Amino acid sequence: MRLASRLTHAIAVFGTVLVLGLTGAATNSHAASPDRAKAFIDELGHTAIERLGDTDKPREERIADFRELLHNGFAVPDISRFVLARYWRVASDEERTEFIETLEQILVQRFLPLFEDFDPEDFETVGARSDPNSDNLALVATDIYDPESGETVRATWRVRERDGGMQIVDVMAEGVSMAITFRSEFGSVIQRGGGEVQVLIDELQENLERGAFEPDAVEGLVE
Repeated sequence: MRLASRLTHAIAVFGTVLVLGLTGAATNSHAASPDRAKAFIDELGHTAIERLGDTDKPREERIADFRELLHNGFAVPDISRFVLARYWRVASDEERTEFIETLEQILVQRFLPLFEDFDPEDFETVGARSDPNSDNLALVATDIYDPESGETVRATWRVRERDGGMQIVDVMAEGVSMAITFRSEFGSVIQRGGGEVQVLIDELQENLERGAFEPDAVEGLVE
């Protein structure tokens, strides 16, 4: 998978994480300002590229930066709850904690190498407007330039104001979405394992150990 298609795929998967954040507990929200949403996406995109793309920094430091951005921007427990769907209710506290940590490891292995190819100048916000389908969302369009292929990917982010801050709730990139893939593939593994969440965790950990989630290696989330 070369960088242009890889970039589209990465945006889609990253968007999945953002979409899943919608399943968290209800919070106060109101109409999102397109200008504020645009500024939020612009800052977030450039910060991620600057902090994660600096290959002069030790890998462990960049991993820590990635986790910090993940924790500060997204509700990882809510993401995990959505991915496991009905199996979240039957998972033990220990299994929930282990799954959350495993999901974070997957995201690190999948995305950290992708940021190494980009500079802040490769990410540009090109417009923002209110979402016609929702009173409390704004749509922010971005162009992400792939310096290796010379192609540009258009991604549109849905943003809402939440508890006094901004939060991404969806992303669309060339019609590609991985949300259903996450949920269905994980659910299939648990079903094959007799409804045991630990079976999924063990399989994901095995895949992590062999680098199955690296951008150029991954074909599916699980086998």
